Amino acid sequence: MPEKNSDELICFSSPDSDSGYVEVPPTPLYHSLTTNIPHPLMTFHDFPFPPSTPLYPHASVVLNYLRSYADHFDLRKYIRFNARVISLERDEANDRWEIRLSSTPGSSLYFDSVVLCHGRFREPQFPEIAGLRDWNNSGRTSMHSIYYREPSGFRNQRVLVVGAGPSGEDISSDISRTAALVLQSCTRTRRLNNPLVEQRPRLIELRPKDGAAIYEDGTSDSDIDAVVFATGYKYSFPFFPPLHPLAFYDTTNPIPPHLFNSSCHVHPLARHIFPLHDVPPNKLAFMSLLYKVAPFPIFEDQAHAIASVFLGKHKLDEERERLLIERRFKVLEVLYNGDPRQIAKNWHVVPENDPELEDQYQYRVDLLEISGSDSFPPPPPWNREIYLQKNKLRPLWVDIERRGIADQVLEGLGKGGEHEWVEFMYNLLGGTHGTTLSSIRERNSD
Repeated sequence: MPEKNSDELICFSSPDSDSGYVEVPPTPLYHSLTTNIPHPLMTFHDFPFPPSTPLYPHASVVLNYLRSYADHFDLRKYIRFNARVISLERDEANDRWEIRLSSTPGSSLYFDSVVLCHGRFREPQFPEIAGLRDWNNSGRTSMHSIYYREPSGFRNQRVLVVGAGPSGEDISSDISRTAALVLQSCTRTRRLNNPLVEQRPRLIELRPKDGAAIYEDGTSDSDIDAVVFATGYKYSFPFFPPLHPLAFYDTTNPIPPHLFNSSCHVHPLARHIFPLHDVPPNKLAFMSLLYKVAPFPIFEDQAHAIASVFLGKHKLDEERERLLIERRFKVLEVLYNGDPRQIAKNWHVVPENDPELEDQYQYRVDLLEISGSDSFPPPPPWNREIYLQKNKLRPLWVDIERRGIADQVLEGLGKGGEHEWVEFMYNLLGGTHGTTLSSIRERNSD
């Protein structure tokens, strides 16, 4: 049985499904997936995407970027692939963690500190829809978006997509290429980008007898062949039983007495990272719980803050952290009329433009104060400005691809540095900071 090595750093990675729920695919990525954030906002601070990369790259391009990052910094030696974590237990007597892996049954590994960074795209979240069980038992089709790959299986069908997030938008548009009809159920009215997709209110019931979908305003559609639930995911830690379920606690208490997982959020955590109860913050950290953010740079900042706390370079002011949590709870309580589920669902969301709550860029600045890294610059102002325009920018880029001029526009773009991408994005948005497309092509011909 191997003993702890304080100099050892290992990342366990496995495509296998976690125990505790129905087996799911190793990835939720569908074939047509591209980013919904321009890649200059997604880069690690010292490793940009290659010049000429499409502004909203395909998932395969992002995967190659991550592989290149790992190779460039020689990180693969720290990763143990095909090693699913079966259990993570705290050995208080010896002040260490015991980890058991699927790859080495019957033995354990021991570590001083642990970072849980497996994300939230693993256990599907289904809404409570009346008639869903009967619908599935009747032979009619329903599926979560984690299983969706491509639209050929929906040819000539009448399809209802439930959910209006990025996956719901993409999958609705993708399926519309082959389906006879695509309906998209949204919790609130919004502008759809695809004229082949018809918007519907929030789904409340499915009726398998006539294939009917009933909506909250009393309207309905009949003869639905298939339903796709693009309704998100739960936070799941089946290997870590110390996370208490939400049901044990008063949800009106901003700081409950134990660390728990509501499936919508993990709480209470300082800065969405460090536990305030049950485990010392220099022994356990949660990474990548935040969503609706530019992921890689924010997780990079989290990693620096975690290293600083773990190594004893920074000691959290727990009283201040409690006050920050209480303040956030009060703001969300007012915003969502005291609904505990909505508070939980939005706990790890950092809003884009809510003056009451810090956005992801102020959050990153706060993390830099913890890490104390003078060589690690704060995000520049254009990060926030472009992020707020991402939904406007993406259709503009898609139009460039549709017109068949993407390769010409991209040729050499970024060779001169990050500023070329910044100018290009402002130019697309019609700003005064950028160059014109003709000048970019002129640059390429020099």
